[in-house]
Amino acid sequence: MPPMKSTLPPIASPALLGLLLAALLLTALPVAAQPASAQPANSQAAAQATPPQAEASADPQDLAEGKRLGQFVNRYGFRHLYVRVPVGLDDARIIALAQQWHQREPDAWLWLLDDDSQFQQLLGSLPKIEQGDLGDFPAQWFKQHAVANLVLMLHPDRSRRWALYRGAQRSDSMAELPCIQGKGGCKP
Repeated sequence: MPPMKSTLPPIASPALLGLLLAALLLTALPVAAQPASAQPANSQAAAQATPPQAEASADPQDLAEGKRLGQFVNRYGFRHLYVRVPVGLDDARIIALAQQWHQREPDAWLWLLDDDSQFQQLLGSLPKIEQGDLGDFPAQWFKQHAVANLVLMLHPDRSRRWALYRGAQRSDSMAELPCIQGKGGCKP
């Protein structure tokens, strides 16, 4: 029997990079979503920047511990939390900050960013991305400033564990973080 040929077209467009980065923001391997009652009525209402009054009352930490920028709950009920961190962190410090934020927010998919100049544009683009519109997504900025991301991964043994990856993609694994009381749908 002759080998099967792929009928899939080759990736030929550099514009697909933006699409792939946007898809990484919103999805991962399928895991159990939160019940419909826990999901937002619409994604627009689920995109939230940290209000200025909350920032003013926060301890002035000069970004050493990271600064909460905002969050987005996608259509599957997964909460993406965006945190501003200092520029130029080494791997040990990135992992330590991710662990610290994971302890505080054990159900959140974390995105550590070293710049917040286009964060509002990013946050505003996320509901549109769910509708297939990538026009406002700041792909270059996001690729350049995403330091690390923490996602819930489904493994072949059916366990779901938190995995920390370098940058905006999921190809360079940095660490695995613990499942904290099953928060976020994890299970050891």
